[in-house]
Formats: sequence, C-alpha cells, structure tokens
Amino acid sequence: KLVIEARLNESREQILAMRQGLLDVLPPYFLALMTWRDLELRVCGIPEIDIAELKKTAIYEDVHETDQICIYFWDVLSAFTQRELKLLLRFIAGRSRLPVQIKL
Repeated sequence: KLVIEARLNESREQILAMRQGLLDVLPPYFLALMTWRDLELRVCGIPEIDIAELKKTAIYEDVHETDQICIYFWDVLSAFTQRELKLLLRFIAGRSRLPVQIKL
C-alpha cells in the first residue's frame, strides 16, 4: 500500500507546477472545458503531418510555389512516410508535429 501511495504521488509537485504554469496563461474555466487530448493537441501539435496543411504554411524565398523545383519538392514529400515527414520536420523546425492553428 505504501508503494502504491508513493507511486501515485511521486510527481505531484511537478504536476502542480505544470498546472500553475497553464493557469498563468489560461483562465481556469478554459482548462476545465478541455480533455487531456485537447490539451495535448494544443501543447504538442497535430500528430499526423498533412502535406496539404504543410504546403499552406510554407513560406517561399527566392522561388515561387509554381517553380519546377518546388513541384519536385512537394512530389518527393508526398512519397514520404509519416516517420520520414516527422524526421524532416524535426530537422527543419526543431519539432516533429505541426503546430495547431487556433482561430478565435
């Protein structure tokens, strides 16, 4: 029983600190309305990378999206697996998930 009690409370301090950090930027009622999945999505981003979504957020410098090199690039990305897309995104953006676009 003591082991179970210890395991259930071993990260209590860290969880309370995370909760307080969230409450510093979000109203308490907002958190009450969210499920853990909603919160994970907003904090971590979209788990599956959608090429169309990635294409919409792409910023082109010194090329146009209709240039042949860009067309080749998107064709190659379309052939990538989700794992390969996540590795590429980690390389170019330092994250393996696309951010969530929140519209208010």
